[in-house]
Amino acid sequence: MGHWLRVTIDSEQGDGIKQHWLAQLMQGAVDDLMHTDEATTSEVLDGAQLVDRDTAGKQVITDLGHGGVVAGQVFESPSDDTLRQQVAAAAEKYGLRVDSVQVLHPLESALAVSMTVPDGPLDGWNLASLQHAIEEAVSPRTEPDIEGLYLELNAPSGRPLLESGYAYRIPGGGGWSAHGQDERFGINHG
Repeated sequence: MGHWLRVTIDSEQGDGIKQHWLAQLMQGAVDDLMHTDEATTSEVLDGAQLVDRDTAGKQVITDLGHGGVVAGQVFESPSDDTLRQQVAAAAEKYGLRVDSVQVLHPLESALAVSMTVPDGPLDGWNLASLQHAIEEAVSPRTEPDIEGLYLELNAPSGRPLLESGYAYRIPGGGGWSAHGQDERFGINHG
């Protein structure tokens, strides 16, 4: 029997998108810290679970899977200031307002970003192009420079429109969108 990781987050969100993403960042970091001669992360940990509580206080346990990428990944991880500038540049490019930027350091760098999207149709962009602009490499690489990205998009009223999180060390992620926003943001299902 191998090793399992339990990540406990006390958020009263159950298995919310951000909590799931944070747990996957932790799983990827632990995988890479524990690996010795294993070729993939699935040989390090047999799996992981997110433990949280819902708004009623009931414990919620969510399986995260085991991952399965090359162990010992290295990301460019630009400075925190450079990452914040990338977020600001992406927001300016698409006419968005940055509400918050958190730079996290599981092993290298990850971003948690909240932005406000103006009402109406998008002007030539979608979720994938926004994510790419935020993760834009500062060097000529094809891989992201960060370990993961959590992105929250809200209407000017504050109403949540979309949440997306992806952790590259696992790899894995998830998302949620309000009714009709999947089409608006060009999210493909399937």
